[in-house]
Amino acid sequence: MVAINIPAAFPNQPKSKAVKAPAEPRALSVLEMLALPLLRITQSGRRAELELSAELTRRAATQRANERELKKELLKEAKLYEQIVITRWAALGAYHRPRTVYDGPETRHKEKKVQRVQFEYVGVTPESIFFKILTRRRAGLMGLFGAQNALPADVRVFDLISEETLNELSYACHRRVRAINEDPRYGVWVVVDRLAGMDGLPNKVPFTGMLEHYPVEDVEKAPIILGVGKHRQIQTVYLSDHPHVLIAGSSGGGKSNMVNNIISQLMWFIEPSAIKFTLIDLKRMEFGMYTGSPHLTGPVIFTAEDAITALTDLITEVLRRADLLSGKAKELSVWNRKFPDQRMPRLVVVIDEFAELMLASGRQTSKTIEDLVTRLVNLGRAVGVHAIICTQRPAVAVLPNSIKINMPLIISGRTQSASQSAVIVDNADAANLPLDPKGRMIYLSGSNRQEIQTPFIEDDDVKMAVRIATGRAAKVIRLSGYDPVIVPETLTEWINTNAEGWLNGKTAHRLHDFAITDSMFKVYGDELTAAGKTEKILKLWRIKQPKVRPVLPLVVIQAAPDESPVIEPSAPLEAAVTEAIPPIGDEFVNDLTPNQFKVLEFIANNSSPVRLTDILRSTGLSTGSTSEVLSRLLKKKLIQKIGTQNAITPSGKEKYEKIMAFNASNPSLNTLLGTDVVDNGKSGNSEINRDTDTESATELIVDDMENIPYMESLKTEERELILE
Repeated sequence: MVAINIPAAFPNQPKSKAVKAPAEPRALSVLEMLALPLLRITQSGRRAELELSAELTRRAATQRANERELKKELLKEAKLYEQIVITRWAALGAYHRPRTVYDGPETRHKEKKVQRVQFEYVGVTPESIFFKILTRRRAGLMGLFGAQNALPADVRVFDLISEETLNELSYACHRRVRAINEDPRYGVWVVVDRLAGMDGLPNKVPFTGMLEHYPVEDVEKAPIILGVGKHRQIQTVYLSDHPHVLIAGSSGGGKSNMVNNIISQLMWFIEPSAIKFTLIDLKRMEFGMYTGSPHLTGPVIFTAEDAITALTDLITEVLRRADLLSGKAKELSVWNRKFPDQRMPRLVVVIDEFAELMLASGRQTSKTIEDLVTRLVNLGRAVGVHAIICTQRPAVAVLPNSIKINMPLIISGRTQSASQSAVIVDNADAANLPLDPKGRMIYLSGSNRQEIQTPFIEDDDVKMAVRIATGRAAKVIRLSGYDPVIVPETLTEWINTNAEGWLNGKTAHRLHDFAITDSMFKVYGDELTAAGKTEKILKLWRIKQPKVRPVLPLVVIQAAPDESPVIEPSAPLEAAVTEAIPPIGDEFVNDLTPNQFKVLEFIANNSSPVRLTDILRSTGLSTGSTSEVLSRLLKKKLIQKIGTQNAITPSGKEKYEKIMAFNASNPSLNTLLGTDVVDNGKSGNSEINRDTDTESATELIVDDMENIPYMESLKTEERELILE
């Protein structure tokens, strides 16, 4: 009977230390998940944190369910491979058939069961299936008589794990089969690498699947995940250790996919202030999606002349940095740690098709480019200036040895011939890469040479990297792991500045450029509403604007030429005007702003109710300003709602006629009572535009304000604002 265990790892390997989950955010318990609707109400200030924790809890639950389901499938798969391996061994002669036994001439003969190789333990992991060969068993009760050989007669262990036998097993399983027999104390193991392909590499690796493995704690060293190697080992290199990268291979070999991987990873995790890119794309096909990224030093370069200019500027920067670092730091990361107030970003120049730049530019131009690139790769490694060069023609005429020898990291896709492979990786390995699956490459770093499956990146992944970079540059988001998270304070300031505080669909659509999804924006808006920081105007929500108390200038109102002027301090303008000019009836005539009067006039002059679109088209006001004006008029009961339309009320009609009659009889006061009060569209506050005409009979500005007697009775703040 075969005992099946599910070890966390191969028993021969040391157990890995448990990694503690970060304190914040944390996954919620079962009771907390059940009480989540109540927690959203009672702890409204922590709503974003609760939603993030709930999402982590759901992810963890889904992951556990997937692991349980995977474990069941792995056990079934292990039983299948167990039968395949044992049967194939038997076909190769690894079995023992006992002699036939006869009880008598007339009785039927009895034949003992064929003895085959058995397994003592079977362990499964997502990467491999481990079979431990049963080589001995206990003899007697509880092993009182020691141990005896458990292998069939005439079957040797080394015959079972010889190279020829393992190759036969690999073809039988359609997977790579290997053996482990390093220490006799742990027995002999046969391992079936269950990943697709006999080389043990996966057929496809998604770009987003690699993001969770990105070493965010080492972003200062500019990490790059190259892909997945054998046994699902994540292959990561650092730009600080490999300052220049060469990516080569024939068309369709994965060069463009690899360079987009590198650029998108660095843009995703490193802030624009820490790394900058200069992109050269003579094919005009690859780097267009990065337009607008804050990581770019300028527009994407499409001509050889602009490329020479950019490379010349980089050489100048290299020499400047070399003079600056001389005697103070040996590399850029050391300088940034020593002088944090003088931090300098890494500069990366990416050339998509180096052969096009070298061969299609003329002999003199190509010679100039070769000299510039050679100087750049020679001098730029210590000062944080890096080069990533891609080419599909790895000939010596295109890629001189003066450039290649300064490339510490070489990545090669499939080449068309062994000679091209020898130019890149010094042997024919690149020519032997499979056509299918795509994305299979070889990377060479010093003496380390490995075959990897590179992550497959889609256009949406590149766009998301640019959006995250834009959002981090605007300080409205930050990264939690690799997921964008809103920064509420900065986002509120951005909305107030760029969207006048409106929380509507137009604002949400603009925030898509900052990697803020509609669901993230909704949670943010709900938090503001729960904290009482929003107000509803008609059917639209808006962030409450700060209330600014207007301090009016001193106004001298002259009712008649023969009378002494009446001087009023920083009181509301209408109070000053009321003392000089009697109101019409019991209501002050100028309690409407120009925008309110403009809307009221339009509604009053229409015999039928009007729609919002008609008001916008007639008055020329913005949607936000019009909505606020309508809200004010509704509160004053000057207009009324009829369905979705607006109509004037009797009191509003009377109000409009009084204002028109007053303006007609007092044309000299029209400026003071009308256009001087301007609605600024912010929470109903008004600001005063002073009339600079000092000869006006209705308004005179006092020159010598400090000598006015009542100035001493004013508050210090009011007096300073008035004098200012």
